[in-house]
Amino acid sequence: MEDSNFKFRILSLDRFNYPMLKSRLIDLYLTAFTQGEYAQYIDKADAEETVEFLIENGFGYIAIYNEEIVAFTLATTLSFDKEFPIGVLDNVKHDNIVYIAEVIVDSDFRRNGLATALIDRLIGLEKYKYSGAVIRVWEKNRPALSLYQKLGFSRVAEISQTKMSSPTEEFQMRKIYLYKNFNV
Repeated sequence: MEDSNFKFRILSLDRFNYPMLKSRLIDLYLTAFTQGEYAQYIDKADAEETVEFLIENGFGYIAIYNEEIVAFTLATTLSFDKEFPIGVLDNVKHDNIVYIAEVIVDSDFRRNGLATALIDRLIGLEKYKYSGAVIRVWEKNRPALSLYQKLGFSRVAEISQTKMSSPTEEFQMRKIYLYKNFNV
C-alpha cells in the first residue's frame, strides 16, 4: 500500500477483546516474523504463548483499516523481560518502565506511519504511569532501529539470542535495547 493518507483506527487490545481477535493477531505475528528479509522460524504454539503472556501481563493497541487488523503493539513492564541485562538502567525500577515487547505491522501497510502511530499512542497514554520506555529490536532490522531512534529512543544495551531458522537449525540474533526517558 503506497498511499500514506489512508484512514485507520487505533483501539485498545487487552485480555477482554483478545479472544475474538486472537486468530488474526497470531496470523499477523507469524507472518511478520517468519517471512521477508528478517525471517525466522517460529512455531505457532510458541507464538500463541508469547502473545497470550503479553496480553495477560500487559496491554496493547491494534490498528484497523477497512475492518481488518493491520498492525498491533503489545507492552508490559520491563520487569517481565527476563533477558534485559542486569545493571542497565539501575537508577530506575524496572516495574516503572514500560517495555514495548512487540510492534507488528502487516507488510502491505509498512511505511505508512502505523508503527509510529501505535508507539505514539502507547507512550502518550502511558507516560504518566511510567518513567520511560524500552524497546528491543534485531540489529539487522535497520528500518525499525532508525524509526525508534527518530522517536527518541537511545541504545542502552545489547544481547544475543538463539533463534531458529528452521525447525532444526539455530542461529544467533543480536538484539539492541533502546530506552526513552519520559522525564526529560
